[in-house]
Amino acid sequence: MTLDEKIVGILAEDLGPSAKSFLTKQCQTCLNKDPASITHNDLDELAKSVHTGIKQILGDDIAEKIKQKILHIRN
Repeated sequence: MTLDEKIVGILAEDLGPSAKSFLTKQCQTCLNKDPASITHNDLDELAKSVHTGIKQILGDDIAEKIKQKILHIRN
């Protein structure tokens, strides 16, 4: 499983079918990359960006949960 597929899986738990498009937008906005090009070095910045976007939609608790799951991929 690729890194972007892992992240889509995490996002899909709360965003459902919009997870892939949400990840694409976050990657393009904060990393200037396609999701398929992200690396483990991008995870900190991406997790922060995802947290900000999710917080506006679903609240801080869910945003923090997703952020921590993304950061956990590094390990």
